[in-house]
This record gives sequence, structure tokens and C-alpha cells, in this order.
Amino acid sequence: MKKYGWKWPKLFADGNGVKLGMISKMEVFRRLSVILQKPEIIPHFQETMVSNEKQNVPKSLADEFDKFGLMWLHTFSPCFPLDGNKISVINEPSIFYKTVAEKCQTAKQRITLASLYLGTGHLEEQLVAAIGENLRTSRGQLKVKVLLDYTRGTRGEHNSCRMLQPLLAQYQDLCQVSLYHTPALRGILRTLMPQRYNEVIGLQHMKVYLFDNSLLISGANLSNDYFTNRQDRYVLIEDCGPLADFYDGLVSRVSEFSLQLSKGGQVQLHSNWKCHPYKGKREEFESAARDRVWGLYQSATSQQQSFGAGDTWIFPLVEMGQLGFHHDSRVTKRLFETALPGSMIHLATGYFNLTQDYTLSIVSHPAAAYSILMAHPTVSITMGGEGDW
Repeated sequence: MKKYGWKWPKLFADGNGVKLGMISKMEVFRRLSVILQKPEIIPHFQETMVSNEKQNVPKSLADEFDKFGLMWLHTFSPCFPLDGNKISVINEPSIFYKTVAEKCQTAKQRITLASLYLGTGHLEEQLVAAIGENLRTSRGQLKVKVLLDYTRGTRGEHNSCRMLQPLLAQYQDLCQVSLYHTPALRGILRTLMPQRYNEVIGLQHMKVYLFDNSLLISGANLSNDYFTNRQDRYVLIEDCGPLADFYDGLVSRVSEFSLQLSKGGQVQLHSNWKCHPYKGKREEFESAARDRVWGLYQSATSQQQSFGAGDTWIFPLVEMGQLGFHHDSRVTKRLFETALPGSMIHLATGYFNLTQDYTLSIVSHPAAAYSILMAHPTVSITMGGEGDW
């Protein structure tokens, strides 16, 4: 990586013989992980249909979906009608932080936070303090759940876990901290891969910030850079009880098969979970975890007997490739392939790196026009940018 000045000799063979050059230390560990990991054998899992029947969609609404060729979405995911006036887009990192901090102070029943990690600076300390003060004055009415990635959340001496331990020490019955550990990082690979580099194996990357019935979907982590100068996406949805319940359930289910942080700093399995992510059988863990997540989708769909009024509809999707769960990517691919002539598809991403499937779908079905928003390449850490790696 240019930022750290690490360059290792590169000696490998390809179809043209042996090449000698330079590669980054990160690339060395990535290739090592490919060599040491056994081939991933994931049993056939068909998660594309949550329902074989069209849900009870009012005819007027069904006509609108058919008009745009989107009626098939109802068989892939539960859908949630919303008032568009309840949805707002936050435009600046500082407003993102202010919103999260204020809602941590005022939430009455639940705070659910899912992020890659929690930073260790002053702003993050204030955030934890706000949650602690709210817990102190809530008289046991407020429940707090935090889901982070294990490898990122335990990196270094002063880390995310250390930041959250005071909450667990004081409010163990009201606060839960879960650390997702990828089942792919195990055995000799787990022993050899140092901190920071072990994160290339797999991560928990959801960014869900939920306060009572308000939901903030983002790509931003809970850290100083994202609170001050790293622009990301932030969509705030207010008064969305059923949708908030769904995402709270999603975080809860992922937390079940994640390691639980104790007030003493140790980790252990969730009381409802028996399969260890890296000590037990990988296939058993992946199968059980996959079933828990997909069960949420099936349950949410079966419970939707009718649809309320709304001018905006949300279909939640999830992608967990290492669990053999490719829900979001399959729906996205189908959106590319079924777009009607004259459609405009807007793609916004920090790192524009289309998969081969996406590229082929777009090129093979050129009915729609595309508008692409992405970060400038020079902000990437691989190009010498600051990044947050």
C-alpha cells in the first residue's frame, strides 16, 4: 500500500512464464488466503423467491408495478409502503453525526446500531456517553443493540470493544454488543493473518442505525472521518414502524450467530446459538446462519396480508456471499436485464467496480441509460488516498 510504503517482491508464474515485479503486502496476504482456504462448497440455496404467489397487492398498485415491469419484486422480498414525505436525504457528514447523536439521546425504546466498527475518538466517546446517559434515565425501558465486525472491532489496543465496555459494565441487562466473525477465517489462516490484513477474508458491512421507529440507512461507519469529512449516503426514514421492525429483526438474527462481548472483554457464543464461527464445522455454521436470515424474509412476507397507503415502496435486500446468500445481487442483475426502453438507472457507489455478471447484464440488455456517481479514484487508499483502512 502506498500510504504505508510496503512493497514486497513478486514472483509468480502465468501463461507467459515467470514474472518478477512488486506487489503490496495486502496483495500477498490476499493470495495467501486464497491458497490456504479450502474451496468453498456451498450447498444449493434458492433464495430468489420468498413467495410463489403474488401478494395481496391492490389492483391499482399492481397495474403501476406492471406498467414498469416490476411486479416480480413482490416475489423476492417483503415490501413496505411509506409516505415519501417521511424520507429525507442527509447531505453532510456533520449532519449525519448530529442526527445520530440526537437520536441516541432521545430514543425511548430501542437503539439498534450495525456498523463495520466504532471509532475511538472524541466524537465517538460523546456518542457512547449519550447512549449511556439515555440508558441511565430510561428506567429500564430502553434496549441497546450494537453489531460490529469482529476483526475490525478488535483491531489494536484501543478499539471498538474498549469503547463499548463501559456500557456493558453498567447496563449489561439492557445493552448487547455482538461481533460478527466470518466463518472463512479459521485454522492456520487465522493464525497467520495479522490484524488489518485478516479483514480481506470477510466482514460484517451493514450500516443500519435505528432509533425507535426511525431508520437511518447509510454506508458510513460510526467514526470521526465519517462524522467530519468523508461524504457518504444517508437516507433517514421516520415513523416507519414495520420497516424498522424488519431491520431490527435482521440485526438481531445476525447478532445471534455473532460472538457476544462481555463486560470483562471476553467473547462467547450467543445463548441461542451452538455453531462456532471458526472452531466448529464451517458448513454447519453457514447453513444455520443462512436459514436464520432467510427465515426472517419468509416470515415477514407471510405476515403481510394487506398493504397500507403509501406513495413509496421499499423492498429490503441483503447480500451475504460467504453464507451462499446472493439475494441483493440477483435482484440487481434482474433489474438491469428487465429495464424498460427509455429507463434511467442511477448507480451511486464509493468504489465503482462492477462484477462480471453486472457488466454482462448491462451490455447484453442496453435498453436503459445509466447515470453513475462514484468517488474519485485518487481518494482510494490504493491510489494514495487517506481511506479508513
